[in-house]
Amino acid sequence: MLISLARLLEELSYDGETGLFTWRRSRRGVKAGSFPGSVHKHTGYVEIMVDGRLYLAHRLAWFYMTGNWPISQIDHRNGVRSDNSFANLREATNRSNAHNRTKILAKAGLLGVCRSGRGFKAAIRADGKSRYLGTYDTAKEAHAAYLSAKRTMHSV
Repeated sequence: MLISLARLLEELSYDGETGLFTWRRSRRGVKAGSFPGSVHKHTGYVEIMVDGRLYLAHRLAWFYMTGNWPISQIDHRNGVRSDNSFANLREATNRSNAHNRTKILAKAGLLGVCRSGRGFKAAIRADGKSRYLGTYDTAKEAHAAYLSAKRTMHSV
């Protein structure tokens, strides 16, 4: 069972500008005004334990500010998973959240670019399909093609 809004407001305070939570009251091992939770070393998300249950801080922030649990995912606009300022958060589908990806998976070192023979291939995923954008002499040219397609195909 997820925490109720009343219980969340009783336990934690949230500053929408900074994105930081603080404990409202002192109790054993916890001082009022101290920061709950920690940044997960692998995911980079802030996690907070309340009433024996672990929550992602960005989801708690959304619930705190809107009064509703997010229907799907919460995306960090700037890609910084520990920045939980409310202006940096938005509800997103899995697809739109993936469009905001900043982690480079290809060995070429640029989003949407991979080595292909003697050149660099540009490709993008949209509507569940991979789309070939061409092969270029340099990684920068291939990346420029990817960025151009991204502006057209992804509504982020």
